[in-house]
Amino acid sequence: MSKKSGKKKNPWIWRILFVIALGVFIYSGYQLYDIFSQNHEEGKEKAELINIAEIPEKPKPEEEPFTINWKALKEANPEIVGWIIILIRISIIPSFMEVIILSI
Repeated sequence: MSKKSGKKKNPWIWRILFVIALGVFIYSGYQLYDIFSQNHEEGKEKAELINIAEIPEKPKPEEEPFTINWKALKEANPEIVGWIIILIRISIIPSFMEVIILSI
């Protein structure tokens, strides 16, 4: 009887590599879930603050400037410092793009 040519691959090495790869996959999935859940919570909080401050959805610079309900914001968060709204006009797009930055 002759031995087969070539080396036998150790199955325990492949099992260890598989377990390590599976662990990395599970950890990465958990991290993605954590990132998406934090983004969802931040979005809900931002929407709640916009409703409390009575900010219009699409402010138009041509109209009279709106005012922010500071009393309601102070009740929700006494540490609030300011609220910044930046309107950017891009020549490619004819309308304004709104970027709302919360400064808490």
